[in-house]
Amino acid sequence: MSYTFVFIIHIIPAFFSFYLGTTTLTKNINNVAHKLTAMILFGFSLIFILLLLEYNLAPESKQFLLTWVEFPVYSLLHILLMTLFAKITLFFGKQKLPMWYYVMLLVPLIYHLTTASIDGWFIKEMLVVDKRAVVIFGPGFHVGLLMQWLYLFLVLRMVYKFHRSEAGKKNEKFLPILMIGLVLMVIWVLVTNIFYANSPAFRELPPLQIFGTIFFVIALYLAIKNFDFLPHFEKRYRLLFDLSPSGIILLNKNLEIQDINPFASKMFNISIDKLKDSDMSNYFPSQQRELLKQQIETMFTEKQALRNTDISIIDDNGQRAELLVDTDLITVEGEELAIFLMRDVTEQKKQQEEITFLAYHDALTGLPNRLAFMNKFPEILANAKKREASFAFLVLDLNKFKQINDNYGHFIGDKALQHFSSELTRIFSLDAHVFRMGGDEFIVLLEHINEPQQAEEEITYFLTEMIDTFVYHQKNITINTSGGYSIYPKDGEELKHLYKKADKAMYASKRKAK
Repeated sequence: MSYTFVFIIHIIPAFFSFYLGTTTLTKNINNVAHKLTAMILFGFSLIFILLLLEYNLAPESKQFLLTWVEFPVYSLLHILLMTLFAKITLFFGKQKLPMWYYVMLLVPLIYHLTTASIDGWFIKEMLVVDKRAVVIFGPGFHVGLLMQWLYLFLVLRMVYKFHRSEAGKKNEKFLPILMIGLVLMVIWVLVTNIFYANSPAFRELPPLQIFGTIFFVIALYLAIKNFDFLPHFEKRYRLLFDLSPSGIILLNKNLEIQDINPFASKMFNISIDKLKDSDMSNYFPSQQRELLKQQIETMFTEKQALRNTDISIIDDNGQRAELLVDTDLITVEGEELAIFLMRDVTEQKKQQEEITFLAYHDALTGLPNRLAFMNKFPEILANAKKREASFAFLVLDLNKFKQINDNYGHFIGDKALQHFSSELTRIFSLDAHVFRMGGDEFIVLLEHINEPQQAEEEITYFLTEMIDTFVYHQKNITINTSGGYSIYPKDGEELKHLYKKADKAMYASKRKAK
């Protein structure tokens, strides 16, 4: 047979397998299924090259190549093929492949490496026919071949089982092609082995069994090209995933992170490798953990996406980050996952809190202002009505505050207001709400007042305590205050009535102080 013809029939499938392997790998270099498929295709390509090399080798060289290179490569191809199909057919469910499965796959390779050196066991003899070495295989070869055949039929079993499953029905277009490719490969190998066993003339030809892999390679090519076999996450989409300015996380039903892009990793301040396969709920604040877990679990069970949902996380440094999250459900490799699109709104939330604080608090004293009072009073009134309780409404005004401003200046007047405000919050109990209404006017709401006498005692104590002197730059400045109060509901059930009575009492106190 012409060497040129032998070269062509080997180099074309070798080149095609290598090309398809390269194409498959570059579509998604990070995906395990793509890596396995590419390695299988590279292995097929290598086998064709090795068969071409051995065609004109001397018997000793050919025996070495067969024993220590080709057959181990065949064994590795079976390992890769069974690992790939165990994953894509979900043979072990969503779990990682068990260790015993990998050990089982290594049995033929270990068997071969430990017995191949036995004389006449793997290769019985080498004949020279027309100046070419022809191999007569021994019993050890056929035992190893039987193991690999059993594994090949297990692959067919995986595909058949997957075909009948719910996940397989969703991928029914590519399954028939793969099954046809596998069956044709098996038939081709069986037929050629029969010819090799019964026809001495057939043994003079190049080993034709390997050409059965062409059926499977073509089936892979058609499945990938026409029916999107393998997760078709092309390189351009991976770039979008990696370069997205939003954090992206893929999460399974157990809240385990399946994939995460660099921006999300930066949000967590944790490396991608450490985040993968970790439980996302571990990064939720403890007080929110159960609620957030319940929200995500409900999303899976009720198929309802989350929109503009606030989620807090604790990063690796213990710092809290506020995220705005949108989610959706997608199917990846037969498994339903949630995709999280996350925006870090920590700074925006801080700014919003600062704006809200300034809107409801006095800039000079830090006390709640008139707007805060108008929001808080209805709440306190509603609580008192609901609980049938009383509260005191206290109006305070600094005495002779104008004189402090005139004598010492407005800067010292501001310091007096700040000192007075800190004393207010110190003296009154936790049930008190203190507001600066403007100028030197303050209002204090004392909740849980059961008797007017109790309110009088607290107010009298306060007015006594507030005859105070504070020192500023060696200047003794005396501060005292006048106050009046009313009691809900005895003195009124509306703001205007309570304020009017307390204000009237305050001015009466102020007149006495002059």
